[in-house]
Amino acid sequence: MVCLFNLLPALAADKEEGCSRECQASLVQSYFERLSKVYQAGSSEEDLNVFFELMHDSVKYEHIQYGANFNKSSWVEAFHRNFKRGAYKKAANEKMKVLKFIHGKSHVAVEYAYGSTDEKGNWTEAETGPGLLAVFGFQDSKITLIREYW
Repeated sequence: MVCLFNLLPALAADKEEGCSRECQASLVQSYFERLSKVYQAGSSEEDLNVFFELMHDSVKYEHIQYGANFNKSSWVEAFHRNFKRGAYKKAANEKMKVLKFIHGKSHVAVEYAYGSTDEKGNWTEAETGPGLLAVFGFQDSKITLIREYW
């Protein structure tokens, strides 16, 4: 008889191979970098396509406070509507940055903030209050869930 507790480390390692902590951190960093680009004045449909390359086909975006609940196609449509109405006007130096990661099983909680970079590339957090919280889920080395809690 095999003890389940002896198998748990191996099972956890197998699960991590889908998207390790480094993979998760890289995807989340890319998510915020690419989203910052989409939010800039003069961003394009191509910037949006590059952003969505990070997403699994079954991705779900939720914003708890605002009642947002999008699957991939409805989320893409929402971005397109915002493009058409000229919603994206941030300056090129305005960026979002990850402040902290808390890893869990196939998920990571992320504290992030808005800010800007100076001419040397140094980032300064905007004075908008405390950092923001999001939870990301992963499958097949893609993002499957973004759930915002702010």
